[in-house]
Amino acid sequence: MDMAHAVWTVLLLVIFIGIVIWAWSGRQKQRFERAARAPLEEDDSHPHSVAGAAGEGGEPSAQRATSSTRGERNND
Repeated sequence: MDMAHAVWTVLLLVIFIGIVIWAWSGRQKQRFERAARAPLEEDDSHPHSVAGAAGEGGEPSAQRATSSTRGERNND
């Protein structure tokens, strides 16, 4: 039983070290930099705009927020 635990521990350690070497290798740098910039790049392929997702639609929560900013009272 102890031998199985030792083999399992060594195997997982080797896999971990392999993943670290792969992640820090120079061949992956361009791919990771491109992935890091992806959320910041503008993409017009999505049908919904960011403003629409922020509550400008017909959502009740958006309507309450709009009416309360105009000084109207909301009695829900």
